[in-house]
Amino acid sequence: NATMIEMVVNFLMRVALVTAEQKEQGNLSEKCVQLLDTALSIWPNAVLKFQYCEKVIEKSDNHAANIFTGLEIMNTLLQRSMLGAIALNQNAIKLLLDVCLPCDNSKVIDALCRMVSKFVDFPAPLDANECVTKFITWVKEFIDKGLQYVSAQQPQQTTGRVERC
Repeated sequence: NATMIEMVVNFLMRVALVTAEQKEQGNLSEKCVQLLDTALSIWPNAVLKFQYCEKVIEKSDNHAANIFTGLEIMNTLLQRSMLGAIALNQNAIKLLLDVCLPCDNSKVIDALCRMVSKFVDFPAPLDANECVTKFITWVKEFIDKGLQYVSAQQPQQTTGRVERC
């Protein structure tokens, strides 16, 4: 039943985000992201709704934990080649990515680098609709913006070495 599948995957996403900030919950957030990955392997056409993600990011006092969890959810979707689901929920995802730039939390930076690597490695869809095409263009602009932000924050390196995330 498509309704039940939608309820399950969105419930896992919500619990992952809600428990991200709560230390007393242990690794429940991480476990929910793993279960979401498993659920999406079983139901690759599940409908995901990111409105709750947007609300949590906006209202959170401790953004790093929620940002990290949101990025892990995105990484899971990219791993499952669900670019369409990401593009359909682009407003919430844009908010999530915009709050990543000034964040100096190492877990967030690592998750963001993995997400960027997946986007760079992701093959361009041949049958992309306008929504997906606009989102891919926005992601490229976001990556450029992020690189400019990092360049402005770091002093010039004289070694000439380029380090990877």
